[in-house]
Amino acid sequence: MGSWDELCILCGVAPAGGPIRMITDSDVDQETKNILQDIRDGGLLPHLQDSEIELLIHQCMASTGVLPQDFLAKPSWIPEGMSEPSRKCIAIGHFDSFGEPRIEGTKAPTGKDVEVHNVLYGCSGSFNAVEDEEGTVVDRHLVCSISFENNPNFFLCQHCFHYLEAWLPMFGVMPSHARPSPSDGQLLPFAGELYEIVNSRGQRRHYPSGLLPGIEYDGIEASLLQWQRHFIQCRKGVKYLAQAIEERKQDQDLVAALLRDCRGWMFTDPAIWPKPYAIDSNLTPTFTREFASTSPTPPSKIETLPNELLPPILRDLPLRSLLALSATCRSLRTLITEPSFLDIILRDSISHGELHWILPVASAQSDMAAAYEAVRLWLPEHGRPPPLDADECPSEDADVDNRTEIVVPPVMPLILSPEFPRLAFVRACWESDSMMSRKRLWKQVEQFGFLWKDYRSHGWKVDRFIPTVAEK
Repeated sequence: MGSWDELCILCGVAPAGGPIRMITDSDVDQETKNILQDIRDGGLLPHLQDSEIELLIHQCMASTGVLPQDFLAKPSWIPEGMSEPSRKCIAIGHFDSFGEPRIEGTKAPTGKDVEVHNVLYGCSGSFNAVEDEEGTVVDRHLVCSISFENNPNFFLCQHCFHYLEAWLPMFGVMPSHARPSPSDGQLLPFAGELYEIVNSRGQRRHYPSGLLPGIEYDGIEASLLQWQRHFIQCRKGVKYLAQAIEERKQDQDLVAALLRDCRGWMFTDPAIWPKPYAIDSNLTPTFTREFASTSPTPPSKIETLPNELLPPILRDLPLRSLLALSATCRSLRTLITEPSFLDIILRDSISHGELHWILPVASAQSDMAAAYEAVRLWLPEHGRPPPLDADECPSEDADVDNRTEIVVPPVMPLILSPEFPRLAFVRACWESDSMMSRKRLWKQVEQFGFLWKDYRSHGWKVDRFIPTVAEK
């Protein structure tokens, strides 16, 4: 089999960074037919002949097959931040002197004293370098591959590790230092709990991806065919490609539309906050839903409430429910979509609600720095804080630990300030591939939250651990 890719257990992206090709040359003809059939099944482009559509689709996919001189380099049609190579990862487990898992038959050590390593150069589920506490990279082979029989060791992308630890409390999972291990009652660190959750499920991780059963990965696992190399396996529908053909777009614009149908945003760096020049900062969301009837209807019970009671009640609703409610009648739509009221809802949702994922994670310094540099630009010039000193900006290398003491001003006060254009900013986030990738990770963490709660309530599903000395 040679080499292959295994995937981060949270995001489902390989350490190599994700696909760098659209499709193999041998699959272009068949996929052209598949896309054409999806267009016809959806009743799209009825004014165009099949031959016209096929030609455009074929040319679009064939144009992505022109390889750069370096076979492993990213082609120019892949946007910045998408499928960035060589993601840093965190390896979690118990490793012997050869870097292989410490196991006894089918059993492994518990989460007590689990090892956590910052690792580089991943391939085939294993890594060839470790970054120590001083930031020095040393050669060391660590095996996290699911292909190694009964291997309890696994890995996550570095940012996924930080997001998982930071966001779990938002889903009711409090810090792990207060929770004992089901085995011996001793307290476990965050990584120790994660290790036991991964290894005590009813089913082991999937082979060959290394992903967890019971977690929905949005179909990203379909991109793994020995290597995670082609976007086309993640295609979902033809909405954007059909729209681009309808608008008579050509060349790279068609490729961009196909890439969007292939959900390339799932492979995008989740720490690129939008800057105000991305859209007109004066724009606010528009609501154009039409109602079936214009005849007077009796007011709903919620409309009969006193005006002073309605806003506090509505503010307690999740943002998605609130927007759905705004489509039920004109009076509620007028109230809910009124800019000042909607701004209050967004403020609350960002600070402690379902838009909390927009904020950077404090444990990832490069996350904080990137957010600060983008967010400050949304403020009026007269009140805009200064940029970070270029010599002090933390790089991605600083995410691993706290050895580099760099003070990045907090971002939340900027976003929550009265002068910050929250409506335009949230809209820009919704239009950003990076922020949609980040939002997806928020949903992934929510799923892990269910596993965490089940683990803390009921312990291991299956005991695959070596008994401790006290138990023996």
